[in-house]
Formats: sequence, C-alpha cells, structure tokens
Amino acid sequence: MPFVHLHRHSRWSLLDGTGDGDSYAQLAAEKGFNALGLTDHGTLAGVLEHIAGCSKAGIMPIIGCELYMRPNRLDHTPRVIEDAKGKKKSIAPQRWHLTLLAMNFTGWINLQRVVSETYKSGLYYRPCADFDLLQRHNEGIYCMLGCIGGMFAGHLQAGGLHLNQYLQVMRSIYGDNLSAEIMPHDFDGQREVNVDTINACNDASIPVAVTGDAHMLTPEWASVQDAMLMLSTGQSNLKRKAKQDAGEDIYTMHQENPTLWLMDEQEMAASFAAFHPHIPATTVLAGMNHTGEIISKFTPFYLDRQIKMPFIGHEIVAKIDDREPDPKFEPDELVVHTLNRWCLEGLEELKTIYPPEHWQKFPVEQYERQIAHEINVLKNVGMHAVRYMLMVAGEIRWARKNDIIVGPGRGSAAGSLVAYLSGITDIDPIPYRLKFGRFINPGRKGMPDIDVDFMPGAAGKDRVIQHTAEVYGAENVIPIAAYGTYGPRKALADTCRVFDDLIDFPTAQRYQKAIDLKPTEKDDLEDCAKRFPEIAEFKQRYPTLWHVATKIEGHPFSQSSHASGVLVKPSGIEMPTAAKIDKATGERTEVTMWPDTKELLANYGWLKIDYLVIEGLIRQHEVMKALRDREGTPIDLRTLPVRWDPEAVDPAVMDQFCHAKTLGVWQMEGKATLPLLKAIQPSNMHDLAAINALIRPGAREGGITEEYAKRKHGEIPESEWYWHESVEEILRPTYGLMVYQEQAMEIVQALGGFSEGEADDMRKAMGKKYREGMAAVIAFLDDLGYEQKWMDSASGIIGEALARDLWVGKLLPFGKYSFNACLTGDTVVTRGGAGGRGSSNAVTPEITIAELYEAQESNTAWGKKLRDPNRGVMLTQMDSDGRIRLGKMKRVIYNGRCDVYEIATQSGRLIRATANHRLLTDFGYKHVDELSAGSNLIVVGKKEAPTSQRFNGRGKGHAVGNTYDGQGFQTGQANPSWLDGRTEALRCAKQNVAARAAGHCEQCLQAIPLAGDHALEFAHQQTLEQCGGDYLRFHSVANIRMLCNSCHKKLDYAKGERNKRWTRGLPTELDAVVSVTYVGVEAVYDIEMDTSEHNFVANGIVSHNSHAYSYSLISYHDMLFKTIAPADFYAWLLTFTDSKNLSSKLAASLREGRGKISVKAPDINYSGLGFKVLDRETILYGIESVKGIGPAGSKAIFENRPFTSYEDFCQRIKPKDVKAPAREALIGVGAFDAFGMRDHMTDQEKATNELGYIGIKITGKSDIDQYAELIEQTIHTEEEFLAAPHKEDLCVGGEITGIKQTATKRDGSQMGFVNLAFGGDEYRVTLFPKTWMAFCDKLVEGQIVFFEGQKDVSEQYGHGFIANDCVTLAELLALEAGRPSADTLSPA
Repeated sequence: MPFVHLHRHSRWSLLDGTGDGDSYAQLAAEKGFNALGLTDHGTLAGVLEHIAGCSKAGIMPIIGCELYMRPNRLDHTPRVIEDAKGKKKSIAPQRWHLTLLAMNFTGWINLQRVVSETYKSGLYYRPCADFDLLQRHNEGIYCMLGCIGGMFAGHLQAGGLHLNQYLQVMRSIYGDNLSAEIMPHDFDGQREVNVDTINACNDASIPVAVTGDAHMLTPEWASVQDAMLMLSTGQSNLKRKAKQDAGEDIYTMHQENPTLWLMDEQEMAASFAAFHPHIPATTVLAGMNHTGEIISKFTPFYLDRQIKMPFIGHEIVAKIDDREPDPKFEPDELVVHTLNRWCLEGLEELKTIYPPEHWQKFPVEQYERQIAHEINVLKNVGMHAVRYMLMVAGEIRWARKNDIIVGPGRGSAAGSLVAYLSGITDIDPIPYRLKFGRFINPGRKGMPDIDVDFMPGAAGKDRVIQHTAEVYGAENVIPIAAYGTYGPRKALADTCRVFDDLIDFPTAQRYQKAIDLKPTEKDDLEDCAKRFPEIAEFKQRYPTLWHVATKIEGHPFSQSSHASGVLVKPSGIEMPTAAKIDKATGERTEVTMWPDTKELLANYGWLKIDYLVIEGLIRQHEVMKALRDREGTPIDLRTLPVRWDPEAVDPAVMDQFCHAKTLGVWQMEGKATLPLLKAIQPSNMHDLAAINALIRPGAREGGITEEYAKRKHGEIPESEWYWHESVEEILRPTYGLMVYQEQAMEIVQALGGFSEGEADDMRKAMGKKYREGMAAVIAFLDDLGYEQKWMDSASGIIGEALARDLWVGKLLPFGKYSFNACLTGDTVVTRGGAGGRGSSNAVTPEITIAELYEAQESNTAWGKKLRDPNRGVMLTQMDSDGRIRLGKMKRVIYNGRCDVYEIATQSGRLIRATANHRLLTDFGYKHVDELSAGSNLIVVGKKEAPTSQRFNGRGKGHAVGNTYDGQGFQTGQANPSWLDGRTEALRCAKQNVAARAAGHCEQCLQAIPLAGDHALEFAHQQTLEQCGGDYLRFHSVANIRMLCNSCHKKLDYAKGERNKRWTRGLPTELDAVVSVTYVGVEAVYDIEMDTSEHNFVANGIVSHNSHAYSYSLISYHDMLFKTIAPADFYAWLLTFTDSKNLSSKLAASLREGRGKISVKAPDINYSGLGFKVLDRETILYGIESVKGIGPAGSKAIFENRPFTSYEDFCQRIKPKDVKAPAREALIGVGAFDAFGMRDHMTDQEKATNELGYIGIKITGKSDIDQYAELIEQTIHTEEEFLAAPHKEDLCVGGEITGIKQTATKRDGSQMGFVNLAFGGDEYRVTLFPKTWMAFCDKLVEGQIVFFEGQKDVSEQYGHGFIANDCVTLAELLALEAGRPSADTLSPA
C-alpha cells in the first residue's frame, strides 16, 4: 500500500508549524502522494484551507487533530516543580499528545465534538481531552498513539508500569482502529521510544505506522521552525544557551539533521536508515505500508458548500415582526409576504413624508414596479436571499425601535429599494440613481452581502447581537475567529528577538522602525527592501535573519475574535468552535474555530453577518437624547429631506463643510480632506459623496479632484464636460466626470444594451478583476462577449470611433485611479553632468530606470546624493517651449509588478509602460491605453546647426524675439515642427493680449515702451503641465498676460521656471505610434521630477510622472448636530477622546467652535464622568478627565457626593481612592471653586494651574479670543493665501499646535516644522536651519505667533509655508503700544 502522511502540522499549529494548505497539497501531489493528512495541535482551524488545497491538487484530504490529553480534563490543579536552583514554581498540569483521524463523515462530526469540548470544559493553558470525552465520541475515529510527547511514549519512558492498563483503555474505546507511531527523527529520545514502541506493540498485537510528524515543507524551513518554537516558548538563542549552561532543561525541536519535513517514501526510508539503523528496513517498509492500510478503511467525504442559514418559519417571524404571522402561509411564502408587506408599509409612510413634487417626478407606480422587480430577483437567486434580507431588516428594525442608532447602510445595498423601505438603508436609491444591480443580480449564486453599522458598546452593537441570539438561538450565533498574523515589521522584530546572539536590541529596533507602512499598505518584507534603504541593508547584512523573517511573514501567531463578523447557522448543523478568554475578566466567549481567511466560510456556505461599528453614532445618539430630554425637540434622522433629495441640504450645515470645520465629522476630518472641501465648496449631497470618493490617493494623483473643483466652479465650461450627449444625464451630478461605479453601469446599460446583471459583471471587472491586471479584465469580458456587445450597440448610437474610444479609454481603465502609472526597469533615461539645468558643460550618459533605482537605494556616495533633496541628479526633460533641457529629478519609485504594454513608433523607438502611464502627444498627455496606431508622440529631435540668433533671456517658454513692437511680432527662430499647427493660434492670442494690455504691464500697471531692451513680454500664467500638455490651452488668451520684465521674472520664479543659466536645448519632433501591444507582467518604476514640467525623457519619448452616498449621509448627520447643538456635539466628542489626545482635541474644539462654545472648570458636585452640557453653549469639564483621578477615584467621588467643603471631601474620600497628587489637581483645575479654594489666585494663576494639570487654559478669555481682531488684521486671510502663487510673500499667524525638530540630511543642521492654527485654518510652517536657530527659543506649544515668509505649494496637506521671520503676540502687542516687549525680538 502506498505511504501517506497521516501526522502533519501546518501554520495553524500556532508557532509550531509552517506552511499553508495550498503549499502542502501541491508539494504532496508533486511527490506522488494520493492523500494527505492534517493534524494540527488542538485545533481544526486549518481544515477548510486543507480541503481546498487538496481539492485543487487532486488528492484526498484526511482530517485529524493532535489533541492535548489529561487523565481528567476538568482538573486544573497546577504542578509544582523545582528549577535548577531548587526554587519551587507552579506550572501547567501534565498533558500529552494523541492523534485522532476522521474515517468518515460520522467521524468528522465526532472529531468536531471532541475538539470543541476541549475548549468548553478542558481549557486550562491548553484545550485538553480525557478518556471520558474520547469514549463518548469514538465512532468513525481512528486513533494513533502519538509522538514522543504522547501518553503512550510517556508510559514507555516511565518503564511501562501502567502501559498495559493504558492500552486496554484505548482498545476499549477504539477497538481495531488503533495504531502506534514510529518516526525518523534524529533525537536520542526518539530512538529509544521507537525501539520500545515496536517491542510493546508486538507484545500487544497493535500495528505500527510510520509517520513523519511533519512541521515544515522542506529542510530549508528548519531554522524557521526552530525560531517559531522559540517565539512560542519565550526563548532566544542567548536565553537558551544560558539555561543550558545552568544545567536546565529546554524544550527544543532543533535538529542538526532536519527530519520534520514532508518526506516521500524514499526519503523516509533513508532517514530511518541514517538515524535509526537498528530498525530493520522491512519494519520501516511495513510501517509505511500500514498508513495505506489505515486509509483504506476511510470513506472519503467532502464538506458541502450549500448555503447554511437559519430556517425562518412562523416562530421566528413572530419574534421579528409586529404582527402575528398568518398561519395560512407556508414558511417560504411567509418570508416573501412579510418582506413585501414591510416594503409596502414603508412606501405608505413615504407618501406622508415626501412632498407632492417628488411624486410628480418619481411616480408611486415606479416604486411599486421596483419593489416587485427586486423581490422577484431575490426569489430567483434563491430563497436564501429573501431570508437574508428579512433577517437583516428584522434586526435593524428592532434596533431602531430600541433607541439604537444604526448607520444609513454602506456599500452596494444602498442601491436596493427593498433595503430602503424595509429599514436597512437610509438613502432612497431612486432619486439618487443608485443601482440595484450592483447589490444583486439574477446571475448571482452566493449570499447577498450587507454591511450594517451600529453605535458601539453594550448599548449598541452588543445589544443587537444579543437579540440575534435570542431570535435564532445562542448556540447558533457565534463570533468568528480572527488570527493575528505576522506583518513585515513584527516578523523582523520577532526574528531579531530570537537571534539575539547575532544582532543587538538597539540595532534591531532601528531596522524595525525603518519599516514605515500605513495600515492600509500590504507590502511584504521584499517590497520593504525596495522601498526602505535600511531594510535593503538589513537583507544584505543579516541573510540568516532575513531568511527566517520572510518565511514567518503571513503566519498566524495568536487567536482572538473578529471585530464585527458573526456566524449565524441553522439549528442541528455542527461546526468546530474554540474559546476566547478575556485576560482582564476571565470571561470565556465561544468563537468559531475557522477564520474567514480568503472568504472560506462563505465559500462553504456559512452565513456571516458583519455587525460593524461607527464610533460617531454614539455621539449622534447622545446628542439626540440630550435635545429630546433637555429641550423637548426630538429629531428623526429618517425624515430629513436629504434622504430623498440630494439638493435639500441645510445651508448652515453646508457652510460648515465649506469652511472645513469638520473636527469629529465622520470621514471628513483627515488632512487630505480639508483642502478638498475648501476647493470644491460642497453645496449638495452629490458633492459630499464625490469628496468621499475622490479622496482616494489614486484620484488625487490622477488630477481628477482638481478637475472636479474646476468644473463645479465654471473654470471648465459645461460644453467640454461630456463625451456624448447620451451620457449627460448620467454624469451631470459629477460635472461630467465618471466618479462612481453606478455611473459606469448606467452607461453600459444606456449605450451598450447591457442588462443590470451584465452591467454588474462589468463593474466587477473594473474592481476586483482590475487588481489582477488589465489582461485579466480584458480576458474576463472577452469570455462574456461584452466588448462585442458594447460595440454592436454603442456604435449605432454614438458611432464606432467614439464607442471604441469610450470602451478602451474610459470604461476599461475606470479603476486606474487606484493604481500607479509606471515604466519598466529597462527604460533608458539621460542624465546630466555637473552643470546645472541647461548647463553648457552637461554630459549625457544613459542609464536605465532600474539601475538608477538601485543606485538611489545603495549606500554609495552617489546613492546618498540621489537621496539628498538638495542635490539629486539632472535628467533630460521637455520644457514648456517644446525643447529638451536638463531638469532635477526628485526620486525613483518602485511600484511592484504590473501589466505592461509595449508602444512601438515609426522611427523604431520602443517603450513599455502600464496602461495608465501618460506620454506626451501632439494633443497633450494621453494614457497608454488611449494611444493607438497613428497617435503622434513627442520625441527628442535632431540637434540643430548653430545659429547666431540665441534666446535673449526674456520670456522663457516663447520663441526667440517674442517682443511686441507695436506693429507686429519679431518671428526669430521658428518653433519646432510639431508646434507649427499651433503657431497661428498663438499669434492670434498674442495680438488679442497686446490689444487688451494697451501698452501697460498687466501686473504692476506701469506704461512700458513698446520696443527696445525693456519691452513688454508675453508670460504664461499656468505651466504646460498645469494645462495637461495641451498647447492650445497653454497658448490661449486666458493663459497669457503681457508683463514687464520685472513682473515676468517674479511670475516665473513663483512657478519655479526661471533659471539664469537657461540654454537653447534640443528640439522636439513627432513620431507616429505603430502599435500598442500587451506584453505581460513586469517590475515597474516611476520617476518624480522636481520641476514645474513634471516630465522626463524615457527612451527618447517625453513621459509624465505620474459607498460614497451612505458615508456622506453619516457626515451630514454629524455636521447637522454640530450646527444645531454645538455644545452637545463637542462634549460627547471630548468624552470619547482618550486621555492622551484630550488636551489637543479640546484646544482644537475651542478654536473651531470659537464664539459658539465655552468650557468651564470641573465642579466636584456637578460634573459628570465625561464632559457635561450646561446649556447650548457651555460645557462642564469631566471629573474623570482630570489627571490622576481614574475610574476608582471617580467611583468614590460619585458615591459620596455632594460635599459641603473641601474638609468634608477629605474626611469621606479615602486617600487610596483619590491620592494626594489627584487632590492637588482637582484644586488646581477649579473643582472646589464653590468652596473658595482658588479665591486667592488671579485669573492668570488659575489658567497656569489648569495648563499644568489638564493641558489647556480654561479660566479667563483665551489669547486667541481676546486678540482675534488683531490677529485677523495682521495676517493674510485664507482666501488671500489660497489665491497667492507659489513663493508669494505672506504673513500667517495663530496658535502653535505642534512643533517638530529634525536634522537636515545634507549636514545635520537643526531645522523645524511648526503646526499653526487659527479658527478653522491650519498651516504647516517650515523653518530652515538659519531661521530655526534664530527663533526656536520663542516657539512654545499653545503660544500665539506670527510668521513672515513665502507660500509653499509643495506641502501635500493643508497650507504650506516657509518662514524667514517670527514675532510673538507679546512682541506684536509691544510694537502696537510703542514700547519694548518682555520678549526680545530675535534677529532674522
């Protein structure tokens, strides 16, 4: 019989096994195995992954578990042992291993029961079974007596005193389904146990099987397995050595000759021959053959993938419905009837709420048809879909009736009218044009998926889950397990901790901190080595550590429960469960043993419901409760007009958004969102939803955010918005831009004749499939015949050319805003020599982008130069006059592996790039996927013969002699050939501008002679890059002004264009594209240029570097409460702020709410735990927020108050409850002011105390409030700041909210960054070394200062500013009063 691995571990034997299900199954198939076992330690967590992997590899999965055993699982008495020094200590009770295998489906059920029960009743250090548990669930189970850690081996090592008794017990439980194990491992203990096992089993007539106890895939994993075992036991190399030197025993599986891997039959035989030569080869062969005999007893079974959800009959409906169910209906009929009735009742309610004009635009009949359509689609998908909708709606309806705030419903469910009318969602999909087909379509096979948000805690989410358990049975509602897995940073840190003999802690910590990843970034260690030079250095210096760290990456190391996922199963269907124990309370919670990794639960038909939490909903709940209780003004969010009319917004609410006063507002308080709010100036729900969508990094980098703002404010005329009149109605809410997936679905339905289901498939291709690459998108749609369907239909409406352009250029790459534009590593760029930009002594060596990246990441002198922002390297690029010169490169970026296309030109040039990379054409920048044969690319031309007519230094960006002489234009040297077609347009534009200027500089308004050396010059306001490479727009009347030489210089310096060493450069010309071909997946890079043109020459070609509505409703609700009840909103915002961030959040709240709210010092008798509202404007500071009080102190105070005096407080409150420092803090912040404890202090002294104890001044009027008028008169307004060009001289001022000191990379000089706030405006001020040294001493957080300097547009978020002078408020007041200040003004 063929050998089979029956005893094997995987990564789910947490930190005592490696490898996943796919890897093991694939390796087993390659080695010729026809079956493979899985026996993880005490868990069945890897079973679904194991079955899926075996199914894919075409081999039989054998399911088992290596149990932990104790004679009595209920006995939790610890053992007391002595260490090497004779010191006694308590440890876990003795436990042993035992291997069980499921022979058939009955065995699988019993295996689940045994393993689950070990967590319910046997969990003490480890989940343990006992003989009683084995006896109760023995049917269909095959038992193997375990490894060297088994009870059988333990009896052998103890001399066999109770061996026969043990074997009798095991035989009585399992009969003939019992075997012993021998293993090939190179341990002395294993050699002894193997011999004793063979002898004892011969005497007892028990068969012996050869097992591998594999813990790893191959021998190369040995160091990884050893490291993981040390992590699980808290060991390290140095600790292990110290214990060995002290004579202590250590638990290790370290082997000089690794054998704990997946060996085939020959490798197994060779290992026995090498390490167990005393065992006859025939015995080994018989033991291997016995494994085949064992599985010959097995009946293969596979877990079914049918949808498993609770049965919903009359009893369940009675629990979730207001009415008694009608007994005449069969269960499924009752489900459909109830859901339909809820929808019709919802529609009747809308008739009483919606205004008449709504029904004129959207007739009731339209709603009735949509209800019938959706319920019919749900029924066609399957009754499970209808039951699911009823389950979710039932829980949400119950929550709303029980004063639990529920979110408006996120994701695709917002497109369902049934979801809206039954209470699941809060936005009417009909007027909002949301698509039901995005939520579910007739072709869907699985379960609908609805993400539901509740307010957090026992009053919200926990209550709803408890109600779900009451309805469907507590045993059927189980939290889903979650496992902590190794990310790159933890993998590196833990590996260094184990190998402490190779790397010291400070060095390890330095490397660990170098991995600076955002939570949303999924880079692995290899990616980090490409991104971070320190990690590349680590990889080179510590190859052993790198090997281990990269192998353990992705492995699970701990079990907990999913933050929101709950599995709801039908009664009578079993699944393995584990337990999570709260370390603080000891409370035990049952969880699924299976995680939802790779959606395995859903793939096997299990119903998962996500009970998500939005922290802000509890604030909304409390504010509504306060308004209802205090003022008798209940607010029903579900009756707000914005639910059905995106234009029906409150102007006061939108004004807050426009001024970016979004502290505490859901999804709107991020640094990237604030400038977007101010630029777009949202005026309706469409704008708020678009901001939620446009804040994606890809959208920002793609320029779509700026485009949206320009279109909204009329900077781009409506006549240029739409590709075709047929899409006008679809794209009007987003100003002609395709922002949402629903819009793409509507377009393919309107023009392509797609059904709703087909449109949804198209959406999936643009989303999930796009992440696999454009080739996957094209293949997916070609298989469905969608491209031909689109062309056949759309060509008849909009013409074949436009139909093709929309398909290739708009619809297919719609998801590109989420991806980076890139070039392949072999792309050649040309760099300059020592000279500056355009320098005459520049040389032109060629280098590939990959070589440039490697140099940048190296520790060579050139690498350091490339990383230095003040030095860098010069690359050839095209300037705005269409000529090639040198420009400064900022950095090379590695963007991973992506789909790549090759573009071939007529002259023989080739370049490979991603679909969304932009190349310059004669009609501006175009994405690669917008190019086709015949497109003209701009390329480097041939060098021209020398000419005496040189550029005169005036008017960069124009042809030679571009002055106006009152009669005509001096033509000078001709423009490059590819610009010739635009020369006439430029000439006409200049004539119109000249007529408009009438001999005056349009900036300083001075009259300038029309001829001579100082004649007026034509200046472009925006760069070619800002005009998208479009020369017609660049050379338009609106973009050209007539300026004197002085004003022209200022403009060019502000744009970063002017350079004194400007040279003639090389010309450019056109090169026609011959073909665009998909070539596969390659490593890709991008180059970021530090110039205004943002392009570089690559291979001689000019290249560019490159759920909303539901969320917006939550944002709108937040801002509504903030507008109508600011004190309540800020009070609850502060109450739910952690103590670490409280003072800064309070300061920000007072700044933003200036004139609307004030905060009073705490009162020992009246303050609440958190911040308490006294009236619509006044907030009382919370007791528990005072430093040193804590929960115990608060509890004592609340139980004993009111107090009549401070002495009364001291007599009744024990010193241990409120210690001396906390009492001092209470006095200092004013908690005892009612008893006169601070009467002797001035307001300034009180404020100083408050600043020390709670981090902010409360008493008296703040400096910001007191001197607001002076500040406003001194600084430039935000409108002036936004309108100013780059490097414009300005003055900013406000309160310092943050200070960061750092060193320059160039020479280590100290410099700093200061965060400045005034009202809702925030500035990030940069102080370079000279300025920092002059003013750093006067910069204190919380102080008001003023800076003079220049606007800095390179700052990514907020308002950037470079300071060169600084004045404090005290100095300014002294200047105003005409007297010296207490502070001395530091010299600039």
